[in-house]
Amino acid sequence: LHKFFNFGEHNYNDFSAADFNKTLIRVYQLFKITPGQIKLSQLEWGVNLTPPIDSNTINENLVLFKRSFFEQNRDKYYQAELSEYIIKAYNKSFLNNLTREIFRFERKQMHYYKYNKKHQIGFTLQDLIESDFKGLRDTLTEDWEQVVLTDPFLPENRADLLKYQIRN
Repeated sequence: LHKFFNFGEHNYNDFSAADFNKTLIRVYQLFKITPGQIKLSQLEWGVNLTPPIDSNTINENLVLFKRSFFEQNRDKYYQAELSEYIIKAYNKSFLNNLTREIFRFERKQMHYYKYNKKHQIGFTLQDLIESDFKGLRDTLTEDWEQVVLTDPFLPENRADLLKYQIRN
């Protein structure tokens, strides 16, 4: 929906609640489809942040999410894949040639029905809207808390600290 809002060109800008509502109106005008008719099978959601350090530095120091190692894919995403979802982190400004630094952290829920069951949400976009997007923000926060990063700013002369750090 975010990319649809931008006429299929990109999804790197902010996408507000008002933009979401405008998109739903446009979907209805073009296709005569309501949110209650849209069944969700997978869903991606995330947050764009302006970090205090370079996004590439963050990405290069991602190690682990829960029991899965972060790997860099060909599109410059760093991702950790679990059976039901994928955690992705990347430098959105680099991928889209933007001047403003944007670090993107997102979750791609592959088996949305399991997420629905856990959070007691129905299977349509309307159900998600009526739930006030139940759990999405909390899930991202919980996911970030499960990320293990190395500290790129440890001083080189602190061998006692470096022995606990994984060097990329």
